[in-house]
Amino acid sequence: MSDHALIGLFLHKREVYDKYESTVPQHLLEPETQAIMEDIGKWYAKNQHETEIVPRNIAAFWEYCKLVLHPNLAAPKLEAIKVLVKKSVAAGASASAAQILQSLVLRDHAGRMAEKCDRYSSGQLACNLYDELLDDVEQAQQQAGIHTSHSQEVSFDLNRIMDSICNLSTGLHWRSPNLEMALGPIRKGNFIMFAGFVDSGKTTLLASEVSYMASQLPPGKKVLYFNNEEGGDTVAAKLVQATIGWTVEDIDKNRVLAERHRLKNLNGEGDKIVLIDSADGPITPGLIRKKLRQYDVGLMVFDQLYKVKGFKRHGDDKLGQIQDIFEYGRNLAKAHCPVIAVHQARGDANGCEKIEMHQLAGSQQALQGELDAIITIGRNLNMPGMRYLYVPKNKLPTPGDPNSRNGFFEIEPKFAIARFDE
Repeated sequence: MSDHALIGLFLHKREVYDKYESTVPQHLLEPETQAIMEDIGKWYAKNQHETEIVPRNIAAFWEYCKLVLHPNLAAPKLEAIKVLVKKSVAAGASASAAQILQSLVLRDHAGRMAEKCDRYSSGQLACNLYDELLDDVEQAQQQAGIHTSHSQEVSFDLNRIMDSICNLSTGLHWRSPNLEMALGPIRKGNFIMFAGFVDSGKTTLLASEVSYMASQLPPGKKVLYFNNEEGGDTVAAKLVQATIGWTVEDIDKNRVLAERHRLKNLNGEGDKIVLIDSADGPITPGLIRKKLRQYDVGLMVFDQLYKVKGFKRHGDDKLGQIQDIFEYGRNLAKAHCPVIAVHQARGDANGCEKIEMHQLAGSQQALQGELDAIITIGRNLNMPGMRYLYVPKNKLPTPGDPNSRNGFFEIEPKFAIARFDE
C-alpha cells in the first residue's frame, strides 16, 4: 500500500520525513499507520543528529518503541507493529515520496468525488454534477502535481516562425491606430491586459476593440466575452454601439436598420460575440471549459479576470489566488486563442495620466509577469473628456515606430458610440 511505502521512506531518510510528513492526508491512513508515523517523529525528535532509522538504527528504534513509547502493549500487538514496520521498510525501498503522496492525494480526491456523487444521486445535492466533477479533477491534478501533457516540441521551420511573428496579414488587428502601431496584431498565445481606475472607460475600450476584432474572425469562429462587471444588457448595448458606431438614441429610433448594420459589420453572423454574464451564476473554470467545448473560439475576453471563481489552492492568500488566476489566463491563451483581460488599478492611480505596472490592484508582480502586454487607461480629473493610453509592458513585435513600443497616447474617446480610439 502507498501509505506503507511512505512510512518506509520515512524510516530510510529523515529529510523525506521532515519534508513530507505535514502534507500527508492523515484521514486516509489506518490507525496503526498513524501510530507508527507518530513513533518515527518522536524518535527523530529525540535523536536530532540522526539522518535515518533504516538500516543502521532500526534496532535502536525498535527498542525505543517497545521500552519507552509502548511499555505496556501486549506481545501480540507489538508483534503486529513489528510486522507492519518490516512491510513498510520493504515497500519504501522501491518507491518515491512524490509518487506516494500523489497516490494519497488522488485517493483523497476520489473519496470526495464519490461522496459528492452519492449525495447527488440521493437528491441531497443540487448542482451541475458534470462541471463540478471536472473542476474536482482539475483541482486533484493541480494538487497532485499532474500536468496534462501536450506536444511541447516547437518546430524550427523559419517560414512558420516568421509568419507567426512578422506577418501582419495574420492575427487580429486593433481598431485603435495607436495600439496597432505599438503592439501589432495579436495571435494565439498572446495574453493582454487593459487596466485602469474606476470609471476610466475599460469596458468601452474592450467593446470598441472586441467588436472590431470579431469582424476579422473567419466564419464560424466566435468571441467568448465573460462579463463579471456591468449588467449584461448594458455590456451588450455597448457592443452593439461599438459595432455600428451609433448612439443608444439612434439605435432605439432605428432598431431594424441598426440590426441590419450590426449583421453586416459581423459578416452576417449575429452570434459572433457570445456574451456570458455572471448574473445567473459565477464564472468558473468549469463554465469556461463548457463554452470552449460548445464553440469554435477565436478570441476570449474577461471583464474582469480576477473575479473568476474556483481558485482555492491558496485559501485566504489573495495574492496567491490572483497569481493562480493569471497563470490560468496565460494557459488559456497558449492552448486556445488570444486572451484580453480587464483589471483594476489601485487607488493611487486615480487621476494619473500615466499608470504604471506597479499600480495594478492586488498584486506585486504576480500577474504582470504572465502578460505579453499591459495597456493602462489614465485620466486627468481636470480634463474629464480626455483619456491616456499607455503601454508600460510590451513583449510583442512592434510593427510601427519603435518609439511607440511603450507608447503614451492622448486621446478623446467617443463614449456616446462606444468607440475609444479610431
